[in-house]
Amino acid sequence: MKKYREVYDSIYDTVTKTDVMEKYHAVGTSINVLPLNEMNSLPSLNLQTTRYEHAENISGERFAKEVLVRKVACSGCQIGCIHIGQFRREFDDGYEYETVNVSYDHELVFALGSFVGLKNPEEVLQLIDVVEREGLDAISTGVALGWATEAYKRGIITIDDTLMPFEFGVLQNYMAAVHYIATGKNEFYRALGKGVDFASKKYGGQDFACHLGGNEMPGYHTGYGSVVGFSVGSRHSHLDNAGYSIDQARTKEDDIVKKIFEEELERNILTSLVICLFARKVYNRDTIIKALDAVGITLTNSELTEIAKEILRTKYRIKEKLGYSLDQIKIPKRFFKTITLNGKLDEEKANNMVKEYKAMIDELMK
Repeated sequence: MKKYREVYDSIYDTVTKTDVMEKYHAVGTSINVLPLNEMNSLPSLNLQTTRYEHAENISGERFAKEVLVRKVACSGCQIGCIHIGQFRREFDDGYEYETVNVSYDHELVFALGSFVGLKNPEEVLQLIDVVEREGLDAISTGVALGWATEAYKRGIITIDDTLMPFEFGVLQNYMAAVHYIATGKNEFYRALGKGVDFASKKYGGQDFACHLGGNEMPGYHTGYGSVVGFSVGSRHSHLDNAGYSIDQARTKEDDIVKKIFEEELERNILTSLVICLFARKVYNRDTIIKALDAVGITLTNSELTEIAKEILRTKYRIKEKLGYSLDQIKIPKRFFKTITLNGKLDEEKANNMVKEYKAMIDELMK
């Protein structure tokens, strides 16, 4: 118990008495909006640009000043990273209003804000609320609406498909579209409900369908790390290896794939121990080893690494049985047309990085 108490107190003090977790409690992850916009990395208007003219109006700081009403923590957590915003909605004639509470974060503000051209916190909260009530994924829905809007403007799809005009920044039409996706209103919305990869293959516009590995893109377009990292992530999540963070560290291009692979291994340890990734800077290897030892599990650094490798092998065994292959990855052209923090990306170079990562996985699987 003495050893357990010492480790617990050390972790607790790091979490509560240093600024390592401050970002998540204060403004929250939506604090990323303005810095990403400044570095040409905030996906906007279906990734036609990475600098959004209304970024300041939907920034985390603006949300905090205008709509934030409280912060909530997961059970047993001291941080309170869940930010709840509030808007007022008229539900009947005669000035009948209700107050609606909605949680928000960077990914939701990007997908249902900059990506579809909304311009203020209240609009974003209203669209988030509809998506949540319909039970849809926020990132996929926003990216799907972004693709549909550009496809409509290009004439690839028509009002016969959409049942109303699609235009960036028009909230009411997006709110209706979310309901149509959820209910499968017609053939077009049933296709859109299967994601932009599926819908673009059916209707056209694959070059500007912003998915990676078949999954709609997250809120970062920072460079090769974000594009390649999301494409190869074993759980199809940008959080598998945080390629966007590798880009922001200005990692040399020759080292990006190695860094992606190493970070994926490290996060296999964290997620398998049910450690919140927001606390990844708290739980370094030394802390993990001490914490495990305090409950009678003695592991060395090298043993932890071997466990991480076996976890990754297991993931890929499952993926292969389900028909997944890194050879099937095709990155849409739009990712090479829009500027990033690290300039415009070269398509051949990105594809070679995917091949390099596959070679590392093949070696791991032997």
